[in-house]
Amino acid sequence: MVVRVKSHFDILNRISKLLIVSITIIIICYMFKEYVPKDPYNFVDLQIRYKHYIVSDKFQESETDYVFRLVNPVTDQEYKVYVTDYLYMNVYFVGDTIK
Repeated sequence: MVVRVKSHFDILNRISKLLIVSITIIIICYMFKEYVPKDPYNFVDLQIRYKHYIVSDKFQESETDYVFRLVNPVTDQEYKVYVTDYLYMNVYFVGDTIK
């Protein structure tokens, strides 16, 4: 007795498995790309890392996350920085230079 296996079903099965694996990999890569650590900078850390940068915008993402948009005056690159509530409320305002 001879059992015939249809080869086109095998090919479709392989293609669908490959497609599922590739979509899963793309989704995982996208999730890691968008991940930004939300450890807020304090006063000293901000001065050390972003000295002479200009605060171009500040906003509150959620109830506990405070964000500065900093611009490098030499290269005009923008950076999104999470800061403590004290820096957001009392220390730096839009247009200030971090010294």
